Amino acid sequence: MSNELQKAAPLNNMLAMWRDPEQLKTIRSIYAKDATDLEFKTFVELGIATGLNPFLREIWLVKYDKNSAAQIFIGRDGYRKSISTKEYYRGHHADAVYSNDDFCFDLTKGEVRHTYNLKDRGKLLGAYSIVHMANVPRPFYVFVELHEYDLGHSLWKTKKATMIKKVAECQAIRMADSCTFGGTYSEDEMPEHMREESKASQLNKRLELKPSNTFDGEIVNPATGEVTETVNTTAEAQVPPAEQPLEQELLVSVDTIKTKIQNADNAQMLVDAVDLVNSLPGSMMADKKELMNLYRQKQKELG
Repeated sequence: MSNELQKAAPLNNMLAMWRDPEQLKTIRSIYAKDATDLEFKTFVELGIATGLNPFLREIWLVKYDKNSAAQIFIGRDGYRKSISTKEYYRGHHADAVYSNDDFCFDLTKGEVRHTYNLKDRGKLLGAYSIVHMANVPRPFYVFVELHEYDLGHSLWKTKKATMIKKVAECQAIRMADSCTFGGTYSEDEMPEHMREESKASQLNKRLELKPSNTFDGEIVNPATGEVTETVNTTAEAQVPPAEQPLEQELLVSVDTIKTKIQNADNAQMLVDAVDLVNSLPGSMMADKKELMNLYRQKQKELG
């Protein structure tokens, strides 16, 4: 199979997904729940243009409150995947820059000179990325300074070089194809409080209770990990046992969910595990509490 056909097959699958009414309902309910019709239309159009998959967290939408405009985010891997399909794309490079490195960028030639000794690179200063496109005479270049993005939280505590390289890479790719990526951002470019709001927003959407006439449930505050128990006290909840809906079949075992939480090494893996906790029926409240306690412990470990 030719390279062109290999690239076209997955892209065609993505286009079909973005045009399927049932898939769009699912996408909107999970990844663009509070978006207006116009905002969701823009999100779908960008999904078609980029060929990215929201279910793989390559692209998603966040709306912090109903009065603010929605923001579309693309993950670093999403930027990479989309730019690689462009006809004029000829590769890109990103690296961190330290105080002892020999680093220089020639604006007139569009060339980077960067050499260093791994034994003693000094203090981390920032990162650069350069993207080569065949339809322009010089490559697209971006340098980002560490102090503008590092707030000392989350992965920025232990993986500063990795994180600042991701920021530079996303910005350079976005610059190289501004017609497609204009107006989007990566989550790593956000201020820390906005990143936490984004995570909390995803968790809140996935921890919503079923209707009150099905079972007693709990609400978990993702920011604090505190559990608030709720009981069926509304008129709709007073349904005779015979009329109660049947509990759904388990999507996955409790032991499997425990393993997923214990093995999670980032916030997104915890979010995905919460999906599974939320799938458990109300009759398994004791198991849900145990899993959420395990989740809070893991959340503290990850910082």
